[in-house]
Amino acid sequence: MDFPYSRLRRWPDVEADNLQAHDATDLLLAERGLTWGIAGHEIAVIGDEYGAITLALAAAGLDGVRVHQDLVTGRRALDRNADELNLSGFSSHELEATLLDGARLVLLQLPKALAELEEIADAVARWAAPDVVLVAGGRVKHMTLTQNEVLGRSFA
Repeated sequence: MDFPYSRLRRWPDVEADNLQAHDATDLLLAERGLTWGIAGHEIAVIGDEYGAITLALAAAGLDGVRVHQDLVTGRRALDRNADELNLSGFSSHELEATLLDGARLVLLQLPKALAELEEIADAVARWAAPDVVLVAGGRVKHMTLTQNEVLGRSFA
């Protein structure tokens, strides 16, 4: 994928030379999102800290991607990065039915808290399409086997 990840900024979050607005998981999730061949309006992105996943999908021509970010700094960074790159084709939502209704693909940056993961898994299982595929990833140092157990309570 030829997306200008290096142009993304974290603002209004902390910025420094050693901090990026994307990581390897963002690249992997965006790549997976594009390989499924699912229309943008059937994709939901959850936990996209600064918009790297969402904007990569939009840049690839997917329209109607829905995104949920828990922190206001992430929402502002996504909007700022979209303006900077002149990208649109996504909409921001709370973790509710409008985010997930009919979604066939959910791309998830795994949260650190198990309670948050349980809330997300429950929402996806409740509102997304019956054949939804949930692709989740995160930094290895934050991943645990317990996360599998939490997801297993909502999915086969």
